[in-house]
Amino acid sequence: MIKSERYDVQEHAHRFAVWTAARAATRGMAGGSTENIEKAIGRANLRNFLEANEGQKSILDFHSYLEKHYVFCTEIIAYFNKIKLECTYGRAAKIVAVYFKTRLLNLENHPLINVIFPPIDSVLLKNLADKSPELKFLADKKWTQFDAEGYEIAIKSIEKWSVKNNLKFWEVEKYWRP
Repeated sequence: MIKSERYDVQEHAHRFAVWTAARAATRGMAGGSTENIEKAIGRANLRNFLEANEGQKSILDFHSYLEKHYVFCTEIIAYFNKIKLECTYGRAAKIVAVYFKTRLLNLENHPLINVIFPPIDSVLLKNLADKSPELKFLADKKWTQFDAEGYEIAIKSIEKWSVKNNLKFWEVEKYWRP
């Protein structure tokens, strides 16, 4: 994890993204503190991945990101297992999605903006299910209970639907309402 002695815009953005990820993913999660989320993000190297630009060159499309996303999520889960706390794949995916979304939100030209996954929650799943018959199966899914296979099925289905409907992947979030 990159530790900065200076408080620059990268550090500022990182701290805010950690906080947003913690707020989004930890409701009802025992031990889901902002401190633990920051440590999990560090274990998964999310900050380094964004700031060093090294691994980003290998992310060309949905499927290459899906593979990298799996690595990120399993590292987050491993961190929580190490400290004896439970973190489902769905929660880990939410941490990744919100951290990246927060860091990249206003960077339309960033190479990852159209491949990172939207934060999945019950509101988005229900609204997508209401919007499309092919996504009806998502209506009653609980994002906090997703395992890796369930998450992959959901995210692939949403991606396929977004392509069919000529939406950039980030545009799927227009069906989420606070």
